[in-house]
Amino acid sequence: MSVNNCRTPFVIVNAFSDDSFGGNPAVIVFLPQSSQTSIDISSSALQKIAHSFNQPIVVFVAPPSPDADDGILNVRFFTPELEAPLCGHGLLAATKAICDGYMPGQKHIKDILKFRNMNGTVLSAGILLNGAGAATQGEWFELELQDNVVEEVSPDEKQRLTQIVGKALGKSDVVVKFIGQGVGALDRYVLIVLDEKETLDGAKVDTEALKGTFPRVVNILTRATPNSDTVFVSRMFAPLAGLPEDPVCGTAHCLLTPYWSTKTHQEGQDLRVKQVSPRGGDLLVRWEKERGIVKLRGKAIVTTSGNLHL
Repeated sequence: MSVNNCRTPFVIVNAFSDDSFGGNPAVIVFLPQSSQTSIDISSSALQKIAHSFNQPIVVFVAPPSPDADDGILNVRFFTPELEAPLCGHGLLAATKAICDGYMPGQKHIKDILKFRNMNGTVLSAGILLNGAGAATQGEWFELELQDNVVEEVSPDEKQRLTQIVGKALGKSDVVVKFIGQGVGALDRYVLIVLDEKETLDGAKVDTEALKGTFPRVVNILTRATPNSDTVFVSRMFAPLAGLPEDPVCGTAHCLLTPYWSTKTHQEGQDLRVKQVSPRGGDLLVRWEKERGIVKLRGKAIVTTSGNLHL
């Protein structure tokens, strides 16, 4: 990385929570247009920055390309180990940071922000002020992500994966009701539905054991919560991606929401759900089946701000 006197602002935002010690933290770094600086913003440089922050995700946001007239912001997502095409909580955190005025030159905030990711996909996010329903007053943020309907694994594979889950939870008699694999862009995600009597909140999980689910990388454990104000709870583990547990995972809900909406006959309705990691997070989700869209709503809070000197 070249050494120069360039300063670029960053903020840390906890997504899907309004608690300074809850939700999922994301670092948002606002980059200038490459034509306006001599800073090295190659992929390798961005990866080094993400590794140095050592947070679940670092989101790099840059102004629209000079030759584009669509107002779409450019966005890239990096874990400490690799670049990802999408991070739901990172996108929500970036929206919060922009709406709070941290992005230089972004003076007029629209209701809907659009971002273009590394694959050229346009992602939408926006702010809702007292617009998430009477029970969810205040400032909420909303994402629209592509849905993903899981495919059930074979009986032999279910047996193999159930044994791995039992080892991870320290229970040889764990009851697994369903295991499905994501398709397309999320084909390395696996959804593991536990019996509602199994405990997720506060459970100690041997994340090393979950490496055995390979070639799957993202392991989503979930169960129904019929006697509470939530429809389901979940936890997400991705040790093969350098992320033992993700405190609150947006993209996991692209699988969770269609599954549970179908299971509970609530397609097109808002579902209140929780991710019960140690930090925890609250979401309002909805599956718009005809559009092929999952809407995720959540709160966010800025905890840190500063400048990178690059």
